[in-house]
Amino acid sequence: MRLLYILPAEAFGGAERQGVVHIANLPRAGIEVVPVVGPGLPILGQLERADVRDYVHFSDFPAINVEARGPLISLWRPFGYLWKWRKSVNQRIALARRERIDMILASRTFGW
Repeated sequence: MRLLYILPAEAFGGAERQGVVHIANLPRAGIEVVPVVGPGLPILGQLERADVRDYVHFSDFPAINVEARGPLISLWRPFGYLWKWRKSVNQRIALARRERIDMILASRTFGW
């Protein structure tokens, strides 16, 4: 079975730590894992430390911790979320088809 494991995150905390453990250990149960992570970079080092070398990094997951730099930008933020969300959905659909994915596990809000 091929599993698309979607783990969008900007930083590295408990949910990401748990995801890395899953991603690293599921192959021992016979499950091929295709990890999709991003937009942050901290998880990449953690995946490498867990001997996970094959992953996909999407910088187009919507970011939650964005500093607003004025009222106009604050007004446009929801549209930026929607645009990045739609773009990342299209990328994930294309990846799932290309990789012949059997199942998707989506972690965190933007993963769903």
